[in-house]
Amino acid sequence: MSYQQHINAGLDRAHAAAPVLPIEIGDLRVAILSDLHRGAGDDADDFRACRDTLAAALERYGRTRHILALLGDAEDLWECRPAEVIAEYRASILLEKAFHDQGRYWRFLGNHDEAWQVPELTRQYLEPILGRVMPLESLRLQVTERGHVLGEIYLVHGHQGALWEDRLAWFSRRILHYVWRPIQRLAKLTTTTPATDWRLGRKHERAMYNWAVQQPGTIVIAAHTHHPAFPSPERSVLLAATYDELRHQPEAFDPEVIERMETDLAFTRAQEQPCYINTGCCSFSDGSCTAIEIAADHIQLVRWHVVGRRAQREVLAACSLKQMLREVSPLGQPAAPG
Repeated sequence: MSYQQHINAGLDRAHAAAPVLPIEIGDLRVAILSDLHRGAGDDADDFRACRDTLAAALERYGRTRHILALLGDAEDLWECRPAEVIAEYRASILLEKAFHDQGRYWRFLGNHDEAWQVPELTRQYLEPILGRVMPLESLRLQVTERGHVLGEIYLVHGHQGALWEDRLAWFSRRILHYVWRPIQRLAKLTTTTPATDWRLGRKHERAMYNWAVQQPGTIVIAAHTHHPAFPSPERSVLLAATYDELRHQPEAFDPEVIERMETDLAFTRAQEQPCYINTGCCSFSDGSCTAIEIAADHIQLVRWHVVGRRAQREVLAACSLKQMLREVSPLGQPAAPG
């Protein structure tokens, strides 16, 4: 099977098994964050710099009564034992409890925290902090307006079907825990920055888009690659302007940066439907976090970052959700070029 076929099979399986939740667009208010990778607080922990930024984001989402959706890899259980993570980040996880207590909390499984699908582990480590938790693999939001179905938002971490992250996850966990983590601690290296193996990340995103475009009336919101993606014209224009600026600065010319920008721009222009969105991550090395926010007919990509000593929120791209759903209605558009 090809890479695309493996991704298709993984996503087909998860989609078929996903619960369907009908929700009126006027009642839709959700903040989607992912890939915190909470670790043990040591030099191998990618979340340390983002702890306060995320706390500020959750404080706002609590006040604005958003549903909090953690779209996988909240904890890094490939590199760390659950007890280590809980000991370091109990207070951080406790910030999620208010959402859970008010019925505004969706927690998803990623490849790095799929261990939470074992009931004994969630009972031992998560439930004493949050209460009863049942992590989802995926969820299908059936968006309606006065009873009329507008379309579907499919929430999934996005590792399904990938070789190391899904099919050989048992082996990957052992390599990371027993081999890579000690190297990280000694060399103070990180593994979950968005730039790590960006070519494989973009290949994966093309495969995700190609699957999404074959699901009529569906917008896929995924994570996993740590690369924020939002299919708005404004985002495409900004990307093109940034690329043009870099290309005309020979003193700062970096061939790999240019190659990555060209790849991103080509992929953005090839998307004929706005059917694939990526949350980015909450483990950027500069302490910033990205998220997708939906409030009724408004959907946007935002970035939380520290300015001075305060976390601020910046809107990177925005669009009408109803317009997006209209554009992904059954039109039989072709897949993006590979």
